[in-house]
Amino acid sequence: MRNRKIKNTLLALVIAFGFAAGLTGCGDQKQEEATTEAISVTAKEVLDQSMKAMDQIDQLAMRAGYLLDTTATILDTAVPFKIEQNAQMQVDAKGNRYVEASGYTEYSGQKTEQNTKQYVILNGTKAESYYCVDGEWGFEIFESAEDDNPIDSQRNLLRKLQESSDKITVDAVEETEAKSCYRLTGTVGSEFLDDALDAAGTDNGDLDQFTEALKDQTIPVSLWVDKKEMIPVKLVLDLSAVMERAMNEATKDQGITYAMNKMEVSFVYTGFAVSEVVVPAEALEAAK
Repeated sequence: MRNRKIKNTLLALVIAFGFAAGLTGCGDQKQEEATTEAISVTAKEVLDQSMKAMDQIDQLAMRAGYLLDTTATILDTAVPFKIEQNAQMQVDAKGNRYVEASGYTEYSGQKTEQNTKQYVILNGTKAESYYCVDGEWGFEIFESAEDDNPIDSQRNLLRKLQESSDKITVDAVEETEAKSCYRLTGTVGSEFLDDALDAAGTDNGDLDQFTEALKDQTIPVSLWVDKKEMIPVKLVLDLSAVMERAMNEATKDQGITYAMNKMEVSFVYTGFAVSEVVVPAEALEAAK
């Protein structure tokens, strides 16, 4: 979701708020109770098979989102601040995509909502973006990098988990999204933050300056994998601690501190065969 018109710079948005004063929800879905079924596979085995399955797909439907719930203390005044964004995405076999997102920003009792739609059609080295923000259509053309495909972003997340399989365990079998799944839990290094925010469609360019401050941080992860198909069903990343550290590092000279109540990024993979993405007439009209 690399569209300059829609993509948010999450950390910059939070910091700007401090100076002035991301489908289903991120991880709020209730999980069925885990079974007592004996688990005879390792995390490495599950992740290796999942990676092989993901390498074969060229279409994807998924729900994605993030939730940031924090409190900023500014001049001894506590100010609650919350961002929630939920999106549904389809990527067809040509790499074209459709994204529909809704979300809000809330602070000091003031709530601002935003609803967006976006069609991205690849045309050689260019990408044509038809976007609608709160009912108003727009159009732009931008360079399409090789790593722009959201499927590749999801593969990259899974590959990073695969590389950290020694820190991940298969701890349960449970029903998720109407599928019997292995549940894997564990931690990954803070370098995973860049990939997580990128996959969620959030600009992560502001994070490079915090590499040193975040080097000892870890990110708790939970992954559910379909037992039968051995393909990912859901991934949840708890970014609370690592983002609290980054945000406080960013504002340490401004007299602003953040206490993170919760920050979570989640992905639910709902299908691996989708219809061709077709731009509607009203969006095409905006390009004229």
